[in-house]
Amino acid sequence: LKDALLAFSMPGAPLAHCGAALVVRRVLQWMDLRVTVDAGSLESLTNLSAPLVLCPTHRSILDFVIIGATCFQLRPQVPSLQLPHVAADAEFQGLPVLGRVLTALGAFFIRRGGGSVQPDPALRAEVGRVFRNGRPLEVFLEGLRSRGRRQMRLRTGLLRALRDVAQRSVALVPVALSYELLPEDESFYNELKGLPRPPLTTSGFVSWVIRGFVGELPCYGDVRLRLCGGGGVGASF
Repeated sequence: LKDALLAFSMPGAPLAHCGAALVVRRVLQWMDLRVTVDAGSLESLTNLSAPLVLCPTHRSILDFVIIGATCFQLRPQVPSLQLPHVAADAEFQGLPVLGRVLTALGAFFIRRGGGSVQPDPALRAEVGRVFRNGRPLEVFLEGLRSRGRRQMRLRTGLLRALRDVAQRSVALVPVALSYELLPEDESFYNELKGLPRPPLTTSGFVSWVIRGFVGELPCYGDVRLRLCGGGGVGASF
């Protein structure tokens, strides 16, 4: 009941966002996963005049879940932290049920490498649609999750599309995520040995949630989140 009151009493939040926040809160509790935010790092968002673009490191499939839940929870204290539009891989769009849920919550889907040579008109149109909505954007510039916890080469196709659409400076705010235990550690280990990555499936996600509900998941410990000072991006990269 306490979790429901916290989620549904958020001022100005749509019911869909409140419901998603409640589900995420409960799932993180089942995982025994605690999120700690560096409060001092939030100062970089207090006087923003440009549109906000969050640029997190990409360590886990939970990254966008944790950042979304954090933005939802902290919005009364930091008004610029609305639930962001997440630039998600097109693989998520094809997941039954989950793809529609993510779309309803504001995610938009992109193809990796679609704008590596020439600007992708479809990507530019999609970025323009969500940019005009006024909510922050969340972009994983590494593209892929890091299998070895090391920084990967950044991809700038989406930023180029954003530059063309915005026609103004935007505030790029790096977000550092640090996990005590990654949920995908075993899977990443297998991939580093040369085994193929298992495909994302809705049934796999549901099975994982059920394991958490019955207490079969390990304690994942702490996740630390820190925002860095925002840098403006204008007409060139």
